[in-house]
Amino acid sequence: MDKPFYAVSLVWNVLRRYLPEKITSSIKGMRVFKDSAGAVFDVPAGDAERVVDIFDHETQGRKVDF
Repeated sequence: MDKPFYAVSLVWNVLRRYLPEKITSSIKGMRVFKDSAGAVFDVPAGDAERVVDIFDHETQGRKVDF
């Protein structure tokens, strides 16, 4: 993110807004970067490509930057 964020709930809100509930419910182990500019989490291998595809699609036609 362009600016640091101070609550992991912001990341969860973004994920829940763009991803199906089946995927968000399978996310585990979320950790915020030390500089609070992003986060990392585990998602099952079968859903990983779908997550990338969804966010790529969202960034192409809009001024949304994840």
